[in-house]
Amino acid sequence: MCGIIGLISDSKGVMAGEKRNFIRDALVVDSLRGEDSTGVFTVDSDGTLQKFKSAIAGWDFINHRKAEKILGSMIDKTLVVGHNRWATRGAVNSVNAHPFHHGNIIGVHNGSLNNHRNLLKDGELFDVDSDAVFHSINEVGVEETVKGLNGAYAIVYHDIKNNTVNMFRNEERPLFTAKVKHVYDGHTTVLFASEAGMINWVASRNKMEIVDMVLLKTHTLHTLDLKTMEYSTKALSKYAEPVVKRAATNFKPANESQNARLNRRRTDKAKKLLESIGLEIGETVDFWVHKATHYGNKDPLGEISGTLTEEPWCDIIVHQVDSDTISLAKDEDVLQGEISYCNNRAGNIEIYLSRHTISKIYEEPVGGKEEEKEEEKEEEKKILSLPNIDNKVLEARKAREEAAKKAREDKKGKEVRKLSDDVREYLRDRVGKPKDNIEKIIEQVRDSEVSSAEKKPYAPSCLKQYRGENGRYISLESFQRAAQDGCDMCQAPISPDNAFDVKWTNDHKPICPSCALDLSDWGCMAGSGYKDRSGV
Repeated sequence: MCGIIGLISDSKGVMAGEKRNFIRDALVVDSLRGEDSTGVFTVDSDGTLQKFKSAIAGWDFINHRKAEKILGSMIDKTLVVGHNRWATRGAVNSVNAHPFHHGNIIGVHNGSLNNHRNLLKDGELFDVDSDAVFHSINEVGVEETVKGLNGAYAIVYHDIKNNTVNMFRNEERPLFTAKVKHVYDGHTTVLFASEAGMINWVASRNKMEIVDMVLLKTHTLHTLDLKTMEYSTKALSKYAEPVVKRAATNFKPANESQNARLNRRRTDKAKKLLESIGLEIGETVDFWVHKATHYGNKDPLGEISGTLTEEPWCDIIVHQVDSDTISLAKDEDVLQGEISYCNNRAGNIEIYLSRHTISKIYEEPVGGKEEEKEEEKEEEKKILSLPNIDNKVLEARKAREEAAKKAREDKKGKEVRKLSDDVREYLRDRVGKPKDNIEKIIEQVRDSEVSSAEKKPYAPSCLKQYRGENGRYISLESFQRAAQDGCDMCQAPISPDNAFDVKWTNDHKPICPSCALDLSDWGCMAGSGYKDRSGV
């Protein structure tokens, strides 16, 4: 929410003191609608333009030497426009304060617009939506600009070339005007503001009698010639959602949206990152399941996390998986899925898999088998319905298909055993059951009373995993990279053999076991900068 105040007058020296005090008081009162920034611009009878804006509240602004210089005398002012900003788009600074000046257009805006970067002329160049509005009016005109104003707006601007003041608004923001009753005939003074009560109170405080208070009609351009004081109106278009047409061919549009460009860059970056480790988007990979949980007690969706079963041993994450897939992950130690994206987080590559492709190794995704069986039944019905079908030919074909299927399964079974024999041996040694989940192993290692020198990393040694920040499994290379600067307290080198006892700070720095023990004794591990992020 922002506020607009101002006046238009052809009376020159008449009531100059009252008009000056009205503007100064109005800028203070209007600070209730926004105190992040304040600005004004004025136009003299000869067309001279003066402006000043700053990231200060109205009560400080009116005492600024530059503001006092501009507002000090109202004898020759025909237009004064003020604005108090409540920041919604862009940082709070003097540059982003109103008014905004582009070419022949200078103006102020009350409201907030949506998607100005894509809807307005050169909108992607501007952080502040209001700034983009006046640039667009200067470039393509007000009638074309309003077609892209998606949101709330009340706008006042001065066209320097035509020497006019222009106002328009929509239903979401008010703008009132009122005439001042002069003791001298033949003179006109018009006050305007975002609130009728503001005009009434500030005017009465300065002994200005108000007549003809009007709320401006929406979607109408109200124009007043500052030289002749002739008033005119023109209907303006309303914003309409753009119609998106699908292209007949797959090509990149010339006016590609910012979101589309961002997604394309992220995808290109992920492809390059995957290429560096010998993988690609869409490739099916096997991963060791570490954790599979719902987001909440009543949430049907959840997340699966794990680690690749072979080099480069990257972390695996699967978001938005359903209950059936979570149950599958809890029953199986190793699953497979297709790569959809990857990210480099603090030197550790995370690979994201498509939730629709998660399945047991060498099996179709969940739900895929039923569809395949239905297709086979339909195909069989079509064949049996053919005239003069030879049952012997049909039986021979089925036999060949079953033999080929069995051969494929035998081959894949051997590959599975080859991949997981060392893992199964480790599991048998630890808990005696080859299909126990890795979480049980973690709990057993955590609760055991063996010395720290005898503790093993969470994941099997055959996977070459080391426990890093937040208890995540990372490769030896990733651990060494994260700990390359040594202990954050004593600078002593940190060995991967002590990964289980290393602690991590909020700044992602490692703390050696000795210093971690000292901090624990002092009760500092929960303090600022030394929060325990080891995941234990």
